[in-house]
Formats: sequence, structure tokens, C-alpha cells
Amino acid sequence: MQRTVVKLTKKAGKKELELRANSERALRAEQERARLWETTEKQKWALEAELELSQDDFDVIRLMKEIIKSATNDDCSKLEGGEIRKRLLEILTDKKFLLVMDDVWNEKPHKMDGSEKILLNGVNGSKIIKYAFKDGEGKDFPRLIEIGKEIVRKCKGVPLAVRSLGSLLYANTDEREWLKIRENDIWQVDQVNEDILPALKLSYDHLPSPMKRCFTYLCLFSKDYTYLSEYVAQYWIALGLLKTSDKTEELEDVAVQYMKVLWSRGFLEDFREYSFYWTFKVHDLMHDLAISMTKSESAFINLGSQNVDGKFRHFSHGDTELCGEEFLQLIVNNSRSVRSIVFPAADKYGDAGIIGSFISENISKFKYLRLLHLCSILFEVLPDSIGTLRHLRYLDLAWNYSLKKIPESFCELQNLQMLNLRDCYELKKLPNNIQKMIRLRYLEITTQEEVLTEKGIGCLSSLQYLHLRKCKYLVSLCEGIQGLKSLRALYVRNCPLISLPDTIRYLTKLEMLIIWSCPNINLKMELQEEDHELKLSLKRFIIFNLNSLVDLPQLLLQASADTLKYMRIEWCENLEALSEWFQNFTSLEELEITSCHKLSSLPEGIERLTSLKELKITDCPALIESIRNDESKIAHVPLVRLI
Repeated sequence: MQRTVVKLTKKAGKKELELRANSERALRAEQERARLWETTEKQKWALEAELELSQDDFDVIRLMKEIIKSATNDDCSKLEGGEIRKRLLEILTDKKFLLVMDDVWNEKPHKMDGSEKILLNGVNGSKIIKYAFKDGEGKDFPRLIEIGKEIVRKCKGVPLAVRSLGSLLYANTDEREWLKIRENDIWQVDQVNEDILPALKLSYDHLPSPMKRCFTYLCLFSKDYTYLSEYVAQYWIALGLLKTSDKTEELEDVAVQYMKVLWSRGFLEDFREYSFYWTFKVHDLMHDLAISMTKSESAFINLGSQNVDGKFRHFSHGDTELCGEEFLQLIVNNSRSVRSIVFPAADKYGDAGIIGSFISENISKFKYLRLLHLCSILFEVLPDSIGTLRHLRYLDLAWNYSLKKIPESFCELQNLQMLNLRDCYELKKLPNNIQKMIRLRYLEITTQEEVLTEKGIGCLSSLQYLHLRKCKYLVSLCEGIQGLKSLRALYVRNCPLISLPDTIRYLTKLEMLIIWSCPNINLKMELQEEDHELKLSLKRFIIFNLNSLVDLPQLLLQASADTLKYMRIEWCENLEALSEWFQNFTSLEELEITSCHKLSSLPEGIERLTSLKELKITDCPALIESIRNDESKIAHVPLVRLI
């Protein structure tokens, strides 16, 4: 569902109705211009109402009803089509409109052709602004502006299409490139018989070839699916979509670059950035585009989105609600060619028994399977036959709340790179021979174990990301953690962990350490004389809700003084002071401190942190008062936020 905001405004000297349907975050430039235009006249009063409007089911009649209700609060549900239009015209007579239609789209654009006259009563007040220049540059390229206007007209007033091409041409002042877009043959496509906008195809055609494949493979998940950047990276890696010629560059970093480019060009939306990852969605039209780009390969089958014919490699249950026999039989019939299977969440649709039986009876038939998505299937015990999937790279078993045991045959999956056992609360322990899974890069687990075995996880030398989540009995990591020589990120959340093992000092590739809601942990790790030459690589250090914390881990942080960029300290109630060695973090760029009520001052020597670009202090009254009493200490910081 897309959110549409309807605003009724009365201005000095005249009445004006402004209808604004705006939900797409990425159109920030257009929003800012509209906001500036709006505030040029003073308002006497404003009435705001929010309504929900589905972009897949745009209906002019429905929109007119919503306008009437928002403007008059009248119930018009019983009005017929002609009566609705008559009532709307009564309200709008002698009034001028500005109508901005954003992210309201019908599968057939020609159906929208007559809606302007109905809604605007003949007053042409619609406008689309194309964003293709850096601020202030447009006036220097009048010829490009004229070409741009012609391209906008070809986009037929669809904001997503305008934004997509605008981002493609952004900062490009080569007139030949603009003319190539304007004169492209794809504009000749009969839009009545074509669901995909030519503008979107043009943007797709200009993507680098590897990025095209990564984008199209996102259609394996259903519309409105919320993607997590870390999972997407492993998903692309498992299917062999990422390549790099730089031996020092990790594939996860390539994936991050791809996602950022796809976002900047309008292929991804609703980007929400968190401290160490982000989520996003694929616009419905972009999802349709991705599916259309795979049809020629006969590679994907997404039930509910296309006809089933021929051999398929990638199966997704799509938007249908029940995992029926037809879908399951179709997978079996293609078992030798199948590379990916994405099942729906069975706890949501009530198909746990059906899917569980299917996996137990048929999984061994899929010899070449690379990706298996089995979230919320509610197994109690995985079948032994899971170990026959020798080519499996990606296995997602998250939210299988009933899963108690994983068979030892599981450890035969020696090509597995990503394993997600998140929130499997009943899982007693990991298999004894997990060290055999030598290619694991990403491991997220919830287990009832008290201590992780040194000869288990401690031997996973390829592991880059380890996430321990809600392990309610876990008091200690294995002392042999130095075996994780490739580890780049360690994230421990909601565990009764007491301390970190001393051998963490040997994880020279560790870039991110996050300790979250571990009330018993004491992170005090002092730097010994023999450690002064120790060099580590931490870039991001985040701690949250650590009640027992009284000091920061000097050993880890001091040894990373040349690399540490970001530090966040939140809800550490017993942290009273930041040690004087804090001044050694000369590479630190961002520091956030939140709800640490006993902190009363910044550490001595903070003025030495010359790389510090942003300091944010929230809900720390004593600390904020101290800073305001002596602001000279932070005079060198460009952005200071005291909240």
C-alpha cells in the first residue's frame, strides 16, 4: 500500500485546494521544490488527512471519493459515478488546483489519459520536474533542458520513469548521450500492449552486464518484499552473480557497490540505513521489469506471475497464498534443472506439514540446488537427506521455532556459504562436525548451547560474518576463536555472555564489533605491555544496553586507533567515564552517545580527534551540560548535535 497525503489549504486572498499524492522517498528533489513553492504564500489554516491508496489498483472513482471525504468529511460511499463527479465539481468550482500524482500507477497507462480532466475540471495544474543536473548547473545547459523536456513528455507523467532516467543522466552533460535516450527505438513500443515502461527498459539497458543479472534475480522474491542487504549479498554470491578481478576485494563489498548503484538509479526504493546494514524494496514496476527480463531465458517461475512452460531453474512461490500440490509437483518435475527454491512462510499460510513432508520425501532429488529458502517451515528435525545437496550454497532456516536437531549428515554440505538459523529457539546444539563446512562465509545462529566448541565454529577459517542472536544460555565464546582468521563482523545480541575471549586479539581482519543487550558482559580488556605493537582493523564499534559495562575494551580499540571510524555507545547505565586513552582514536569520524546518564564529561584530549566530523549526544543531561559549559573542546567538530 502506498500512502497518499491529501492537504486542503486556504490562502490569504483566495482559496486553493492542493492535492498531493507523494510516497516515494527517492523523489526528494521534487519534494523540496514543491515545498519551497508552497511556502511562498502565507496560509491561514490547513486541514490534513492521510489516506491509503494501492498503486496496483488505482481507481479514479475511488480517488474522487477520497478527495470529497477529505475536503468535506461527507460519506460518499453510496454515490454513483455521475453523482460523484457532480459532487466533486461542486466542491472545486472556481478553485485552482495543483495536482501532483506520485507513485500512483495503473498497469495500462492509457487508462489514465482522461483522469486529468475529471479531477482538474479542465485546469491544467500538473507538473513533473526532471532531476538530472547537479544543483545550479541546469541554467548552463539550455539545449539539454529542451531535450530533457522532450524525454519527460515521453515518460507520460510517471514519476518513477522520470526519476529513473533522471538518475541515469544525472551530472552527464554530453548532449550525444541525451539524444541517444530521446531518439531510442524503444519509445516506439506500443504502450497499450506493453506493461513495462520504455523509460525503465532504457535505464535497465544502461546497467553494466553483471549488475543486470543481480537486479533481475531479485524478482525471485515477491512484490513488496523487504530485502536485507546482508542476505542479498550472500544470495548473489551463492548464485555466482558476483565477480571481481581484485584479489583484495571481497565479494560482499562488490555486492554493496551494486546495491548502492541500483538504488541511485531508481531500481531500488525505501532504503533505510541502520548502523551496519540497510533494508530496501523493489518498486512494483521495477519488479515487473525484472520478471520480463528473465522470460527470454525461461529461467524463473513465480506462481501467479507467468505461465508455466518448459524447464525452469529458479522457483519462487510468489504472491500466491497456498503452497499447493501443483507448485510442488512442478518443482519435482524440474528437479534436475532447479537451482533455487523459495518457499513461502508456512507459519503464515498454514502449509508447514505439506512443505515439511515434501522436503523429507523429495529433497534428495535436487542434486544441483544452490539456494534453498525454508523460513518458518516449523520442522522439528531436518531430514538426513539434506546432506545430499552437495552443491548447496545458501540455506535459510530462520524462524523455524520448532527445530530441535540438525543431523550430522548436514555437515556434508561442504560448499555451503550462507547458513541462517536465526530465532531457532529450540535448537539444542550445532552438529558436532560443523568444522567440515569449510566454505561458510555467513553464519547466523540461535542455539541453546552454553559454550561454542573450539573444534566447531572455531575452525571455520572462511567465515566472515558471525551473528549470535538470542542464545539464552550462551555464557562464553570458544577460546579458540583465533581460528576465525577471515572474520570481518562479530555481532552478539541478547545473550548472557560474561566476557569476550582473550584470543579475539588475533582476529586481525575484524572490522565490526557489535554487542547488543548482553546485560552480564564486562568488556574491560586492558592493553598489556606486550600488546603495544598489536595492530587490529576495527572500523565500527557499537554497544547497546550493557548494564554491567564500566569500561571500554582498550585492547581492541587502542589496537584499532588507526582504523576506527564509527563508535556508538547507547544505554550503558553504569558507564561513568571515558578513559584518557580515548584521545588516541585519531581516525574516528562519528561518535554517538545515547542514554548514558552517569557520563558527565567528554574525555580529556578529545580536541586531538581531528578527524571527528560528527558528534551526537542524546539523553545524557550531565554530559550535555558539561559540553555547553565548555564548547571549546569540540570547536573543531563540524557537526555537533546535542539532543
